[in-house]
Amino acid sequence: MTRDRHPMPNDVAKALLAAGVRPHYDARPNYQRNDYIGWIDQARTAKTRSKRIAQMLDELERGGVYMKMPHPASAALLSEVDSSLMADKRRPLRQVRISANRRHRTPRR
Repeated sequence: MTRDRHPMPNDVAKALLAAGVRPHYDARPNYQRNDYIGWIDQARTAKTRSKRIAQMLDELERGGVYMKMPHPASAALLSEVDSSLMADKRRPLRQVRISANRRHRTPRR
């Protein structure tokens, strides 16, 4: 099964930056980021779209939650991303995401 890939809409990108949770979003697995965007894009009304964006922002800020379900791995990832950002504000966000995910990968032989 393959999932459709959803491009980041401008309003969502701006909301992530304004809320200061873009690093938390970038640290999430690809499927979660893609699911959030697809779910937001499927909203039929502007009110529903706004609610979904607000829910995503809240879940990213709190950590440990994905689509209203407990997700302990994201809570651990959230604290790791926050500590990385506090340690070095000059580090590019992409490097933060890669280093946050590196511990979850199995080494190649």
